[in-house]
Amino acid sequence: FGRIDKHVPALKKVYTPPWWCPFGDAQTIVSGTFRKCPRLPFVREVVEFEDGGALGIDWLHPKNCPDDAPIILFLPGITGSTQDCAYILYPAQEMCARNWRVVVYNPRGLGGVGLRNKIAYNSARYHDVAEVIKRISKRYPKAKMIGCGFSMGGMVLWNYLAASTKENVILKGALIVSSPFDPSSTTNSLESFFAKHTYNRHITKKLVTFAERYREYYEHHEMMDFDRVLQSVTIREFDSRFTAPLFGYESVENYYEQAAPNRKAILMFKVRKIPVPTLCLNADDDCFSPKEAIPINDMNISDTVVGVITSGGGHTAFLRNANPNQGGLVDEVLIEWASMLIHDLH
Repeated sequence: FGRIDKHVPALKKVYTPPWWCPFGDAQTIVSGTFRKCPRLPFVREVVEFEDGGALGIDWLHPKNCPDDAPIILFLPGITGSTQDCAYILYPAQEMCARNWRVVVYNPRGLGGVGLRNKIAYNSARYHDVAEVIKRISKRYPKAKMIGCGFSMGGMVLWNYLAASTKENVILKGALIVSSPFDPSSTTNSLESFFAKHTYNRHITKKLVTFAERYREYYEHHEMMDFDRVLQSVTIREFDSRFTAPLFGYESVENYYEQAAPNRKAILMFKVRKIPVPTLCLNADDDCFSPKEAIPINDMNISDTVVGVITSGGGHTAFLRNANPNQGGLVDEVLIEWASMLIHDLH
């Protein structure tokens, strides 16, 4: 990875948070609450699966874009979708300006395409992403594709890559931003006093709303008590009462074990199974991804994975300017990293 020094200069600079927003929690809140979501001319496509389910992917097609133009596939966080994730829309805008195609993946039940059966989504289930990637590649066989996952979207992308091989992987590489590497560590962190009353309850309320919206599929589910699902006030409670039983896990701990990018999968750590160049960007003040859970030692000896931990940056934020609606560190890193991989720069 000596070429990174030459072609990804953004990683050689010292990241400095803006003076008015120096702390991780402040950046996370400002980025999630006050950044405006630019309106971009996305074209919706509904992807249907053999199991009867469906989801939406949203395309940005630059004018006069050739069939072999690079493609960036974005995966949002736990309850995110195309129109409400500023952290995706700003880099998507930058990619489109460079005449690259952009695709945003919306998990089942989110982004305006309702559930058609009881199959929803979780951080360990990568099968829908794999199918979407196959279909994109079939439509544009000459185009090189880069994946970019944020938070839980990063976990899904990571698990997809770990299940791939050098022979069958379609993506040319990946950028994974603010991914939790150990869900147990994340939920413990989010149950501290401040995080519990800001992030945890807010996210859980969205998850409960999701379950309530699709009550018809879950109200009489033989493996869960739906009334208790609706009473959940933390992510761990929701995962214990809804996610784990829905997907057949023995317990919430078993689900977290399977989803964790830093846990053993079969015989080797997942870090060692990633087949393509993958850059993981995290901040040391991100309570969603505690620093001690990031498998930096495994990354240091990996031939394919690069781990970068900044001092400051929060969760999916990495703001740099006085105006939060200007591009941040993620935009610059993605442009440089993807360009290096797409053009095979050495």
